[in-house]
Amino acid sequence: MNCYLIQKLLPLFRKTPIRKKKWTIDLKSFYPLQAKFNKSKEMFVVLQKNRKNELIGLGALWTNIENDRELGYWFRKKYWRKGYGTEIAKGIIDFGFNKLKLSKIIANVWIENKSSKKVLEKYLLLMKEFYNEREDCIDRRYVISKEDWKVKRVNLN
Repeated sequence: MNCYLIQKLLPLFRKTPIRKKKWTIDLKSFYPLQAKFNKSKEMFVVLQKNRKNELIGLGALWTNIENDRELGYWFRKKYWRKGYGTEIAKGIIDFGFNKLKLSKIIANVWIENKSSKKVLEKYLLLMKEFYNEREDCIDRRYVISKEDWKVKRVNLN
C-alpha cells in the first residue's frame, strides 16, 4: 500500500460509517479486528495486536481508479516480517470472494518491496509491471480470480 493511500485511508476510517450488517474476517493474530465499510462495500481495517489498542497496521479492499477491487495493507516497521502481511492478505482475499462475491482482486506493489512481493506471489499471479506516476516508481500488479482462488485455497489447506 503506498503512502498516498495510507494518507487517504486514515481519515476515511474515521469518517466511514459502520454498516449495520456484521462482517468478520478470520484472522488469528489481531485483537480486536475493526472493519468499516462504505456504501460501495469497500473495506477499511485497523489492525491491533493487543488490548492496548496499539495500531500495528491497516488493511483495505477498495475500488481503484481503474474500477478494479484492490487489496492493500501497511504495517508499522516494528511489525514487519512477522507473517502479518500473509495473514491479512489471505483474510481479505477470502472475505472479498466469499462475502462480497467479487470475481477478481488485484494488488499493486513497488518493485523494490521484496517482502510484499513475496506475500502477493503466494496468493496472486503477476499481471504486469508499470510506471507509477504518482509515486515515481515501477510497480507490479498482481491478480487472482475467484476460480483460481478456489483451487489455491484447497492447495493451501
